[in-house]
Amino acid sequence: MRSAFRQVVTSLVVFAFPLIALSALAAGGQQEPLPEHSAAHSKPFLVEFRNAAPGVAYVGSKACAECHGDINQSFMKTDMSRAMSLPSKLKELPGLDHPATVKHPKANRYYQVYRRGADFFQSEYEPDADGKEVFRDEQKISYIMGSGANGFTCLVRRGDYLFEAPLSYYSRTKEWNLSPGYESTDLSFSRPIEGDCIFCHSGRPQPAEERGGKFKSPPFLELS
Repeated sequence: MRSAFRQVVTSLVVFAFPLIALSALAAGGQQEPLPEHSAAHSKPFLVEFRNAAPGVAYVGSKACAECHGDINQSFMKTDMSRAMSLPSKLKELPGLDHPATVKHPKANRYYQVYRRGADFFQSEYEPDADGKEVFRDEQKISYIMGSGANGFTCLVRRGDYLFEAPLSYYSRTKEWNLSPGYESTDLSFSRPIEGDCIFCHSGRPQPAEERGGKFKSPPFLELS
């Protein structure tokens, strides 16, 4: 009897095992996949600053000075605080009621700086053999670049462009002479003020392009 019972049990196990295995495989195929990490968890953690949001702009040094008065007063005593100014700065120099004249050493060109009413000008002209003017190019001075510690250069504005004027003032010799870059050749009023350069000589410039001298309007939100 026991032998017959064992044979029956063994037969049931042999036939039932494949059915159990198939059922397990079928059930496994219907199982839901493990949840994946959401897109939010896969992104790196970013810190958001309110002052970096779109539309946020610099409030200006006057607003900063309300809470940082000591720092502002200290800065205002430096030469850098006077790095860029309006032409009225030229009123500090005597003698501009009459033109100061400089001749180019390598060309038959003469440059002058002078005052007319409340405005200041620079001009370039060429005389002929009889001393008569062949041409004269006069430009109104729009800005003064430099604190005056070593000197300053005049800038002229034509439309949306800024250019260096031919004459600069040198404090050590107390005289007007050719601006940097004009010694070797006559550049007239065509040397552009580059955007990547003016950042070191002004407060908040607005160059429209890094090269070429083109600026937005106004060219400076703050002079120094």
